[in-house]
Formats: sequence, structure tokens, C-alpha cells
Amino acid sequence: MKRLISTLLSVCIVFSLSFNQAFAENDSKSVTPTCPEWITPDEYLTFPGSAAYEADNWAIILKLREMAQNGDKGISGEFRIPDAKLFEKVKDDPGIAFERTLLFYKIYQNGGRYNDVEFYYVSQKKIPTNSLYWMDYIKKGFEVDSNEQMLMNQWLMRLACCYPNPPKEASLKSYLHSLLLYPGFDRSHFLAGKDFDRVRDTPWFPSLFDICVSVDDEIIKDLTAPKIVNGRTLVPIRPVCEAIGADVSWDEATRAVTITRAEKEIKLTIGSAEALVGGKSFALDTAPVIISGRTMLPLRFVMETLSQKVTWDERNRVVSVEEDMSFEGDSNMKAWLLGAAAILAKTNNRDPYLVGTMSRSKANVDTMRKSLEQSWSVENREELIYQINAIGNSGHSYSFDEDIKLFKSLSESERAELLSSAEGVDKYMWPMVQSLDKKWGSKSIRAWDWFRALHLCGWGYLTGYLELKEAYSLGEPFAKKLRETFSSWDEASENYLDGYAWWGRIDLSKPGNAFEKRSQIYEKLKENQEKNGVLFDPEVWKEPVRLGK
Repeated sequence: MKRLISTLLSVCIVFSLSFNQAFAENDSKSVTPTCPEWITPDEYLTFPGSAAYEADNWAIILKLREMAQNGDKGISGEFRIPDAKLFEKVKDDPGIAFERTLLFYKIYQNGGRYNDVEFYYVSQKKIPTNSLYWMDYIKKGFEVDSNEQMLMNQWLMRLACCYPNPPKEASLKSYLHSLLLYPGFDRSHFLAGKDFDRVRDTPWFPSLFDICVSVDDEIIKDLTAPKIVNGRTLVPIRPVCEAIGADVSWDEATRAVTITRAEKEIKLTIGSAEALVGGKSFALDTAPVIISGRTMLPLRFVMETLSQKVTWDERNRVVSVEEDMSFEGDSNMKAWLLGAAAILAKTNNRDPYLVGTMSRSKANVDTMRKSLEQSWSVENREELIYQINAIGNSGHSYSFDEDIKLFKSLSESERAELLSSAEGVDKYMWPMVQSLDKKWGSKSIRAWDWFRALHLCGWGYLTGYLELKEAYSLGEPFAKKLRETFSSWDEASENYLDGYAWWGRIDLSKPGNAFEKRSQIYEKLKENQEKNGVLFDPEVWKEPVRLGK
């Protein structure tokens, strides 16, 4: 499940104490939910396990439906009995959230309002205003498939069109963007629905049909509408390039655009049907142009030259860009990159299932580039490649080896004196050095270095300093060393964590220390693999490291 949908409404319906008491004698057994009269069964969703279908809660929902159907103004916020316990559960339960969405849809169609109720519940801090995301429900164990996600997003967009105040163009586009990449969605059919009649004549409604561009299943927002010229899609190329980590520069004197990513450079000139790639000339079907002050370039040529795969969804008018994985073949390098980076990814609240630990976007590219600059003194491709090789071939484990060498050079009495007289950090670090040497021997803390070399390979891909194929190639030697030195993810991860403790000068005697927290993260990641997918693939330890084509 890759997409977060727009925030569910933070408004809440209140009703009288006497209304609650009317259903107080109902038991809590489940009922079979049915859709309200104002929608068709194919527009309705149910969520097994939702508290909405407990008998007492369902009775409340049915009564509220009746009130909404009849246009009862009381449901929309004209009284103040703060006993809406059912709808406080919306932040934890998608079934309740969905039923509330349908109720407000009908309320708004009848001219109802919500402002007073929303103000009351926010002021009383009963419901948070910006914390309800569809993905949160999935993480809590609710089984939600892509069709259900799509239908929920459709309802949120319909609901926005029923608000008492006219919906904003940006809001509707945000909802629409979350729908465009779902299998089975039909933009033209959906927007032809009656719910959009009140905005159909607005000056901006036609823009909802503009061509959109996605990178890795995320629509690029605020992109000037692409144009089709001579059968080729021309786009303002900078936003798309920056989302995949490519840099774009403009030379006003020559009216030329230069695009660089990894080791590739493309130069295109306005009005010229010739492109230079690495100094070699290539013919274009359509020359770059400037439209309304925007430099428009042929998207497919640029993206495919930068090792991206481009596809066109005619029905929804979406151009999709993603990494061209045709090079991968039977490579298992992705498994090595993910497994090695998983602990740190989760520690930093990033996605351990993505190479580079974040989805590709300009914001994430900028974040990772800044992190590399501040933590690794890496500001470009050459410095990154140097650091990968330096940390993988002569990293912190070699400094650890020097500590071991020094400790072993002492006589037995000198070691005892050192351990007894040490103060401050040395008081716990020298015993740690002695313990880790006894534990790992010639393996030292090599996984600490090799894991981090693989981290850098993934980050290099995200930032655009490396193509993914290059990230695999640069990481291959360190994956091989891990496999030759250790027997499993458990052993390698334990060595990595011990290396972290040594490098971080962590006092392991203090409860709740950073080493302990990372160890717990590793165990949790392993536990969640059955539900979330394999991160620590055991097969890579049984087979040779494979680079692919």
C-alpha cells in the first residue's frame, strides 16, 4: 500500500443523552451492515471487526441515517450534548469513519452545516484535527484492498463537492491525484457523476482532466499541464527531473537546458530537434519549446535516457515514470540493500521496504542530500563513491582493531590496571572492547562498516548520484563480504549493532540506551515480516550474491 490518502474529516456528530439511552439495553453482538438508501450497494464498504457493527452502535447509526435522510437539522449541530462516544472512535476504526462520511454526505446534500459541532469537539480536544490517515488503519491490522481504498477516496472527493461552501480547486485535485493510479479507476466516468454538477461550470473544472505525471506511483503536484505536440508529451521538465534526483540548469545565452543524473548528461536546446547525450548527438521527434514562460521538453526521451521506464494510461491521462528494472534479471542485490538498511531506516522513521528508505520526490531528494552533506561530507557523486569504498574497505572496524591491538599489547597486570583505573567513557569502553574481541574474534565489527556501505548505495540512488544499477554494483563487494563472514541476518545484524555500540560510545549499563532501542527495532521488524513482507531474506545467505544483467 503505497499511498496516504487525504485526511478524513475531523468533524463529529453529537446527539442527545436520551437518544443514547434509547439504545442502552442493546447487547454488543454484531449485526449484518446494510448500505443507506441514498447510495447503491456497489458504492458501500464494510470492514470486518469494526465496532460500527456492534448492535448498540449500529442502532445509533441507523437512527442517524434516518435523521439525515429526513433532513433533520438537529443532526448537523444545533444542540450541545457532548455524548457522541461512538464517533470519538473514528480515529481508530475505518468502519465508523466510513459511516460518518456517508452521513455527512447526505447532511450536506440537505443543506446541513457542521461548523458549530466541529468547533465544539476540537475545543474540547475530543478528536484530533489532522491525524486520521487511511494507511493508519492498515497498519492497525484492518485488511483493506486497493478497490476499497479507491472507493473511500471517491467518497471523500464527492463529499468535498457537497460542502456548504464551494470546494477549492486544490482540494479536489488532491483527492483526484490519490485516485488516478488505482487499477480500475476511470477519471472521465467518475467526474461525469452528478456530485460534480455544482462545480462543473467553474473556470477550473476542465483542469481536472489535464494530463498528470507520476513518479513511483505519486502524482507530481503543481505541475503545469503537459502538452501533446506531434504525438509527443512535452512537460515542464524540472519538477519531474528533480523528483528522480536529476539536476537541471538553464543557459539563457544559448537557450539550452542541461540535465544531469548519476554519470549521464543531456543537453537540449529550445527549437532544436537535436539532443546531446554525453556529447553524442541524438535526433528528437519534437523540439523543446517554451509555452507560457515554461520550458517544455520531451518527457519520454529524457526519462528513458536517465534509465527510467515511461508508460501512458490513456483512460486516465497519466504518464507514469519509474525506474527501469530490466537490468535486474535474477539479481538479489535489492534484498541485501533492504536488509542492511532496515534497522536504521526504522530508527529514522523511514520506510525499510524502499531502496534509499524514502520514496523519490524533490523533498526527499533534498532531505537525503542534506543528510549526506552534514553527516558524511558528501555533496556530489564522486564524494559518495569515495565514501562507499572507504567505509566498506577501511572503516571504523579498523579503528576498533587498533583498540584491540593496543589492549593486547599490554601485559596482564597492565590490562588489569587499565580496567581498574579507567574513568569516564573509558570505564565502560575498555571492557566493551575486551568483550567484543572475545565475542567476534577476527570478524571484528565488520558488519557495522559493510551495512553502512550498503546504506550509502541506497541513499546514492535516492539522491540521483547513482543509478540503481550502479548502486547494486557498488554494493555487491560488501554483500559478498557479509555472506562470506557471517551466516545469517541475525548474526550480521548483531555484529552491526555491537559495532554501533562501540562507535557510539554507548554505556550499555544504562537502561533504555540507543543500542537497546535499535535491538528492539530489529526484533520488531522481524516479527512484522509475515504481515508487512520479507525484509531479511534468509535465502541470500544460501545463494551467491547475484548482480543481474
